[in-house]
Amino acid sequence: MTEPLTQTADVQFTALARVLQDEVQQFEKVPRRVILQSGRFLHRIASSSLYRFEVPEHIKLRGLDRVVMTFGRVEPVEIPCRVASIENQFITLALPIDIGPVIPEVECTWNYAERMRLLIDQLNVLREGEGIARHLFQPRGAANQTSPLFETSVPADAPLEYSDVLKKIAQNRVSFLWGPILSGKTDILALVAVNVVRAGKKVLVVAPTSECVDGILARAVDVGEKLGVDMVALTSRVGLSSSLDSEVMAQISFEVQLDATKREQSKQDIELVERYWDVRIKKILHEDYYTALEDLRKRTAEAKERFDRVTAELNAARTALTKLEQASMLEKMKKSYKDELAQTQKLVAEKQSFQKRYQAQVAALSAELPKMELQAPIKADELKAFEQTLARIKEQGGLEAVVEKVEQAGLAKEAEALRNKKLIGTTLMTALAPPLAGRLNDRRFDLVIVDDAEVVNLPTMAVVASHAVEQMVVSGDPFQVDPESLTNTELAQEWLQRDIFMYAAGTENLHELFAWSRHNSRWSIFLSSQFATTPKLSRFVNSVLFDGELKVQAPADVKGKIFFCDTSSLRASCKQYAGKKKVLPFNSEQAARTVECVKHAMLEGGRVAGEIGVITPMPGQTLYVKQLLRLDGIQNVEVGTPQTFRGRRKKAIIFDTTMAGVDYTVRPLDDKKVGEQRIASLLNTVFSCATDDLYVLADMSHFGGLYKDRLFTKLLTLLQAESDGQPSTGRASKRFEELEWDEREPLYALRAGDVDLPRVKRANAPPTMDAELELQMKMMAKQQKPMAAGTARNLERETYHTVLRVVGRRADLNMLSQFLGGDALFHNSLAAEHAAQRLPIDFCQNEKDFREIVERWNLLIYEMSGGKKSDATFFKQAPETRVRWDLNTMKAFYTFDADAVVEEGKQKLAMAVSKIFQETIGKPQPSSPSEWAQGYLGFLAKLESYLRWIDAQIKK
Repeated sequence: MTEPLTQTADVQFTALARVLQDEVQQFEKVPRRVILQSGRFLHRIASSSLYRFEVPEHIKLRGLDRVVMTFGRVEPVEIPCRVASIENQFITLALPIDIGPVIPEVECTWNYAERMRLLIDQLNVLREGEGIARHLFQPRGAANQTSPLFETSVPADAPLEYSDVLKKIAQNRVSFLWGPILSGKTDILALVAVNVVRAGKKVLVVAPTSECVDGILARAVDVGEKLGVDMVALTSRVGLSSSLDSEVMAQISFEVQLDATKREQSKQDIELVERYWDVRIKKILHEDYYTALEDLRKRTAEAKERFDRVTAELNAARTALTKLEQASMLEKMKKSYKDELAQTQKLVAEKQSFQKRYQAQVAALSAELPKMELQAPIKADELKAFEQTLARIKEQGGLEAVVEKVEQAGLAKEAEALRNKKLIGTTLMTALAPPLAGRLNDRRFDLVIVDDAEVVNLPTMAVVASHAVEQMVVSGDPFQVDPESLTNTELAQEWLQRDIFMYAAGTENLHELFAWSRHNSRWSIFLSSQFATTPKLSRFVNSVLFDGELKVQAPADVKGKIFFCDTSSLRASCKQYAGKKKVLPFNSEQAARTVECVKHAMLEGGRVAGEIGVITPMPGQTLYVKQLLRLDGIQNVEVGTPQTFRGRRKKAIIFDTTMAGVDYTVRPLDDKKVGEQRIASLLNTVFSCATDDLYVLADMSHFGGLYKDRLFTKLLTLLQAESDGQPSTGRASKRFEELEWDEREPLYALRAGDVDLPRVKRANAPPTMDAELELQMKMMAKQQKPMAAGTARNLERETYHTVLRVVGRRADLNMLSQFLGGDALFHNSLAAEHAAQRLPIDFCQNEKDFREIVERWNLLIYEMSGGKKSDATFFKQAPETRVRWDLNTMKAFYTFDADAVVEEGKQKLAMAVSKIFQETIGKPQPSSPSEWAQGYLGFLAKLESYLRWIDAQIKK
């Protein structure tokens, strides 16, 4: 075993600051802007509303605490908000205002450098090297020893070894507590925190994720109750908790306490701000309505102007005609008279025709305008109250001044509340970013606990250690994947891509950690007992990765399974997902089998989508799997790589190894390229994410050939031998396809029991829409309508699946376009959001159905891609883009758009629509429910083909 570096603390901290500066420069080159769509409301935390968005693949939201959201395109407004959590492709943002059930679209920007420069500044303060930060990097020797700083006490029901562990930790400046998942780390950290608080000292608990922090604090409250310590009164959870539905977390939440204080101090000002945003947000969410209303008013005025002009011209022509008709006999005898009379009569007839058409147009638009004004989302009394609110805000110096006044009113109480707390828990992002970072810099803690430390880079560990006065406990599992960095220099590999356990042990070999722990057992404490929820998998991991060092214990009723799918029979071959700038292999055949496993995990395992995760070694397959899930309408399944997924526990994990049918090995799976340690940590990370069942998909003929002597293949072979066989994914997939939409919806929930039915209630319905009543009427109509006759096809179900694919591909194109450096191709509005939610359950059996459906598709595909004003190549008139223009033509025809009738002519529109139906059903007009359904399906097929064409174009 090699010894750790022995340079002085001054050299260490200088190096740490320098490598972070290099990382800042790299972060300045990556995207710092993204268009987010369809953000779903989760719940409220005090005054914050949490929304969950899906993020394009290329966005690396690492270590962010705050972002700026820009709402609206006509009159944009910026709103700072906090990052609550980042979960693979999902980000949860906390807004200081309530937007409603859904945020259709928002621009999100951020600044990596700001937060990282704060770390650099704090590292520069540490250059002289003192205190706990020095012991963190050099734990060996007598300097790390101290007389016991607290008396140890454990509950009667605690395992016997916990008391010994606590006694060891009590006598160290820095202690390393490590072991696999479910080895008791959370329980021990909670015990340490409670014992230190009992001694009258202060404790700071930090971790990369909210779930980890919440777990320790909740356990500390439970332990405190057993030991006679009122931890609820002494504990503060600072930042956004992931589990405020827990009574305990709600009681200790600093956010809840601070919000109550602010409302007590500044109730009127807060209500003033809330009233302002209620209307301001309504205006932004309904920008498309107000734009359309303004356009309608403009068109009405123009139509009246045309009518007045042609009326004046008609009157002039009639006067001229009357004059000609009353001319003298001598005038009528002139050679030019007959021609002039004929021309004037023709002019009068033409002007009469135009006047009639323009009069009809004015009448249609004038009738439409008041109807549209009645549908205004903001009523007259609301606008009047809004003007009064604006006046009051202006009197106080403007909105920013009012908000600042509210914040300042709570600062004194906030500082006082934190000062009286003995145990503070928060995430690393929150602890190291303003405003909490500033408060912590002025305060030191007797004990600092860092959990999941294996994913925290060394500069960040040093800054966290600087907040500890007497002790620090570093907890985690070094057998998980290492921290990542954009910089890949030798300095970055040493300080940013190496965890604190490997650094302290002075080794690159995971298996040497066991000997390191035995030789330094006083301060390096390995927890060898694992209480498994998946005993078969845990025993496998123990034997092949942990050298048999674990003592796996499991209740008798635990039933976790290992499913192994050998995909050799698929004879698949990986292809490049997009472009040639980066190797992005994906395996379409195996990805389809992966989605079948997702369906199996839901139906056979009785799980919802939020309890299932898909892990692949490379981002190319994550891109494709996400696309397949979108095309099936499956939401809330997390998909990521081991690096992004680590720490996310799911009831079912599907591990798609991806590679097949190529003549090269990929770096993440080849130990000859990355070393055996990386392979071991990758697999342990994947396996640690499963709480119940693990699915593994691998082309064993490919791995047995190209990776014949590689560690990855050896471990796969051993795992296959231990597995419970192949799951019946085909049968589960067939069952899934036969489910009706209302049977599917409960399966897509984020959490079990968190079912959001019906689908149409997910989006903010237009003000005139009673979504529940409309759904009831629709379901009654379905029961009354016979299934389309004359065909064995289930046209309703076929329509449902086809619409899901089209809507899913539209969403996927927005993600893919941004991934490849472009912008979102299709914008989103509240009306578009509502249309996308409704279309899958809209079945077409007559002209009325078709008219409503065409309006929705026209909004989604034509209007939201810029309409006639779009300058994007994909939307210009070309053979492949004709269907986009067909949509607008049908919308004009079926909604009797007055302008379109004048410009195009009703007959021309009718001919165009007849041609469209001729291409889909072989006749110019449907005449039965079955033909309307088939005509709609034919048009959906064209839409799908068009979106596939765009997909191919942007991937070139």
